[in-house]
This record gives sequence, structure tokens and C-alpha cells, in this order.
Amino acid sequence: MNHRPPGGLSPLARQPYPPGHDVRADNGSRPEAGNYAGAYGRLCDRAHDTMPQEDFVRIQSAQLKISSYEITGVNVSNHNGRVTGTVQVETVQAVTGARFTQGVALVKENGDWRVCQ
Repeated sequence: MNHRPPGGLSPLARQPYPPGHDVRADNGSRPEAGNYAGAYGRLCDRAHDTMPQEDFVRIQSAQLKISSYEITGVNVSNHNGRVTGTVQVETVQAVTGARFTQGVALVKENGDWRVCQ
């Protein structure tokens, strides 16, 4: 994976969208909206097993805010029926204007894409 914004998960971990998803449809869950509890519900089962929702919300609430992001690449694969993807995301931090690019791992669970890193 590429560079991760200091101190936290990617914006897609806070905003887990499937490859090619139209983010305008989920405005209330976007990182800028601060709906970290809603974003937690869209993480994969493995992420839920390693971090309680309260910890996720506390950690994400303390991170530098993201002013914008752009999905710059998508890769989807199917290996013996297990569908996974990687999304390349470029983010801009609101306060500093710093730009970061990283790959975000996704898995398809019960028909829905989930961030799982």
C-alpha cells in the first residue's frame, strides 16, 4: 500500500464505498459528515473483531479531517469465489492541505463491499 495519512485509517475506512460507487448517494456517511458510527457498520467482520465501535469512533474523531478525496484506481479480483478489491485513493487534509495516496483493501461480504485493512 502507498502512504497512509498520519495517525489513522484511510478516508475509505471511514467511508467504505465499493469500486465505482457513486458517493453522492451516501452523503450522510461521508467522512466530512463525521458519521463514524455509520462508517463502522460498513467495515468488514474482521475489522469489527479487532476494534470495538466506541474505539473506532473515538480514534476517527481525533484524526485530521479530510477536505476531499478522489478514487484514482480500482482493481477487483475473484479467487475461488472470494471477491476482493483494492481502491487507490488520493486524499487532501483540511487543515494542512497535505496530499496522501494509498491503496484500500475491500472484501465483498454478503453481497456488500466492506473496507477490510
